[in-house]
Amino acid sequence: KGQPHGSELAVVAADWHESWSQGALEPDLVSESDELVDHYLKGQVPFRVHCPPRKDVNFAVAGAGVRTVKNQPAAYIVGKVDEASVSILVFARNSLDAFPADRSHLTQGGGRHRCRERAYQMVSGVTADNVVVVIGEAEPEVLEKVLNAYGSYHDTRGA
Repeated sequence: KGQPHGSELAVVAADWHESWSQGALEPDLVSESDELVDHYLKGQVPFRVHCPPRKDVNFAVAGAGVRTVKNQPAAYIVGKVDEASVSILVFARNSLDAFPADRSHLTQGGGRHRCRERAYQMVSGVTADNVVVVIGEAEPEVLEKVLNAYGSYHDTRGA
């Protein structure tokens, strides 16, 4: 107990999530619209970002933005699952090189890794385009559903 697990992504995600959930940071875009958040993020980062999870996994989006972590651009999406605050950090898939311990966790864990950082549960995973970190006060199974839902929606605008 108390031993570090070597996940830099967990520490970064916990710091960000804590600042947002305690009201110290405001998202760049405050919106409850999945489509607005999706459109905003696609114009803000140099890598592919997918639509945020939707209400079918009880994720209610509250906002989004962009930050830089270890010289890597990262998109973030914030919201709630039921009453629990949940943050999603999204990096380009090739940004894992900046986080060697996390690369090891994710390659050994079949592309998924669960851990606890301070008071938060965290589930991270690798998708075709991204490294995605979902963190919050919710149970790991709930966070995993949010992670699995990330990017599973087809872009229907203009269809």
